[in-house]
Amino acid sequence: MILHVDFAVKQDPELGQDWLRYVKAERPSMGAFALAVLLGLARLQRFEQPVLDLVKGALLRCYRDQRQRQQHNWAARLSELDSLDTAHSCEPPHPSSVQQ
Repeated sequence: MILHVDFAVKQDPELGQDWLRYVKAERPSMGAFALAVLLGLARLQRFEQPVLDLVKGALLRCYRDQRQRQQHNWAARLSELDSLDTAHSCEPPHPSSVQQ
């Protein structure tokens, strides 16, 4: 899949620009696939520096956030509460609470 994206970007560099804009907009939720496509784009000289800057910024931001959570108890508790809210929203409703 990544090679197909790489080939398409070689044919139309605007696709690479669009992917960079998309990843910058969705930065907090950058997943493994987005990172893999970015690293594939970095093989192209035109996209090498913007991609590496984006990845470097994301890594530094994650490191800074993690360090801040470890240093401040309130941030760690907030992170735990946020993960609990996410877990509860993903759980199916209890059968007794479902209307028939």
